[in-house]
Order: sequence, then structure tokens, then C-alpha cells
Amino acid sequence: MKSIIAIRSYGDYVVLLYNLKLIKQPGFYKIYVSKHLEQLHNALDLEKMEGIFFYFIDFSIQKGLLTFFTNRYLLSISTIKSLRQISDYFKNVDKSNIEIYIEQNKRIIFFNFFTSLQTKAIHNSKKNIYLSYQSFFGIKIDESANLPKSKTKKIILFPDSRKKEKELSEKLVQEISNGIKYNIIVAKFGKSKNNNAGKQVYYNNFKALVELIKESDLIISSDSLPAHIAQYYQKSNWVIFNKEINHEWLTPFGIDNETYCLSEDIIPLVKYVNSIC
Repeated sequence: MKSIIAIRSYGDYVVLLYNLKLIKQPGFYKIYVSKHLEQLHNALDLEKMEGIFFYFIDFSIQKGLLTFFTNRYLLSISTIKSLRQISDYFKNVDKSNIEIYIEQNKRIIFFNFFTSLQTKAIHNSKKNIYLSYQSFFGIKIDESANLPKSKTKKIILFPDSRKKEKELSEKLVQEISNGIKYNIIVAKFGKSKNNNAGKQVYYNNFKALVELIKESDLIISSDSLPAHIAQYYQKSNWVIFNKEINHEWLTPFGIDNETYCLSEDIIPLVKYVNSIC
């Protein structure tokens, strides 16, 4: 039996759930999920899967992922508290005849030391994260990029990001809108304001974000999370990177269709969207 501890980012968790959906042969997995991921989990309306069990535990993770994996909060008081809670929780879990995995191999040796666990990693950062999960679960690689081909009708652009340096400027958003011959909707994080004749919408929770993506045909994003949710719902997706293409986090659709570009060169994006509208 295999167990997985999900304690990293929202994007990591969506990738995990997406690949769980692709498993053809029922397996027996216990997924121990940090409480901070529960709202996203519920917003995704995950269908019950045979042999897969989820347990939501409060490890006091408050900054989007276990801060042990960051540099800024590496050994902060909150990080030490979370590590202690993880250790205490798994002392009471029967670990006989099971393998325990965490999502990535970053600092895994030190994580195991501080928690007294003997975890293994699903993903190595030298590989694409979807390929790592497909290998782990025994999924055929060509299955995940097989999205339905149809004319694009509703396009939503997500210019915001949890990291300020990745956000798209208003000028760039306008350039994208002007270059694409089909009307696009700009979705911004925050409370609802004047919706600019339907060309701009707002969301402030995971449920609203998921609904926007489910209603779209193509999402364009500066952040990987909307792209991963789009992949989860079999929606076409394009990611705009600010400095360099991060192949580790590309979705299967992005890899298969080369739907990514840098913010300094949006010509490939404009050509692609105009060709499918």
C-alpha cells in the first residue's frame, strides 16, 4: 500500500488529483492532505475513486505550502511547529507494510530527519511534474494531452499571480487584447467592481476560480495554478512566463501544443489564439 503526504502548493495538489483521475486500475492509496488544501479540493468536485482515501489534517500550514520548502521561512517558528505536528501525527499511524511519499524531493533528507519519517519523493525537479506522476501511477503519457479539438468560443485571461514578479502589466494585458481578434475576458483576483461591459470579472475564492475555468474554452495565465485547473477539466491552456520557460511545470496540453511564451514576446500567443477562434 502507498501513502502520499500532500503539504505543498495548490498547483502541486491539482497535478496530483489530475493524475489520480487517470489511473485505470484501482489501487489502494491513502492521501494525507494538509488542511490548507481542503477548500481547493472541495471546489474541484472530485469524483469518488475506488481504493483512494483522503484524510485532511491541520498541520498549521498557512503560507500556501509547508514553509520548510522555502528559503525565507525555512526554520521559522511556524515551520518548526508544522514539522512537529507532522511528526506527532504520523507517530499514531500504522506504518507497517506501507510506503510513504511526499510530492517532491526538495530537502527530503532533512524533512525525514525532522519528522522521523522515511518518505520517498514522487517528483524530481529535473523532470516535468506531470511525467513524474504518470510514471509513479503507471499512466500512459499520451492519454493526458488528448483534449477535445473544437473552435474556441470563450477565452479568459488571468493576469494575476501569487508572486508579484509574475503578474502581467496592464499594458501587456491591453496588447494581448488588441492583438487577439476574438473578445477575451480578463479575470482578476479581488472583490467585484464595475465589470467593464463584461470584459472583466473578479473572483475571490477557489470555487469562483474553478467555475470561471469550467465555463471557458481556453485560459491564458501568468500563474501555473489556473493552467493546472484547466488541464484538470480538459480545457486548452496557455502560460505566459516572465523570465524563462519553466518546462518542469508545463501541462501535458502545453507540452503537446507548445502553448507557452515569454511576456516579452506574445506573438506566438496571438497567432495561436487567432488561428483557433
